[in-house]
Amino acid sequence: MSAKRPILKLRRRSESPGLERCLSEREQQKRQRSARLLVILQSLSPAVWDHYDPLPLAIGIHKQIYPYLTRVPMSRKALRNFLAWWTSSKAYKAALGDPNAHRYNLDGTIAGKVARQACLDVETACR
Repeated sequence: MSAKRPILKLRRRSESPGLERCLSEREQQKRQRSARLLVILQSLSPAVWDHYDPLPLAIGIHKQIYPYLTRVPMSRKALRNFLAWWTSSKAYKAALGDPNAHRYNLDGTIAGKVARQACLDVETACR
C-alpha cells in the first residue's frame, strides 16, 4: 500500500518592499555618497564618467582623484567603494573587453592601452 505524498502549499507572495526599504541605512548612505561623488567627477570630466558609455580608467586613478576630495567631505574609503562599484558595472567591463581600448586619466587624456590580459580576464568573467 503506497502512502499519499503530501501536497505542499506555497505562501502567497506579499507585496515586495521598495528598494529603499530593503537597503539598510548604511547601504543607503553609501549609495548617496557614490552618487554625490559621481556628480563631482562628471563635472570634472564628463566623457570619462559617462554612466552609459564609460571609458576604461587609468591604473591608479584614485591618486588623481584624491586632491579633489579635499574640496568635499568625502573619505578615501568612500572613493574606494565608489571605484569598486564603477569598475564592476557591465558597461565598464564591456569597455575593457574591447581589444583596441585605451585607459583614460581624470582629465580625459589617454593614459595607455588596456593590457591584453585585462581583455582576456573580462571575456572569461563574462562567460
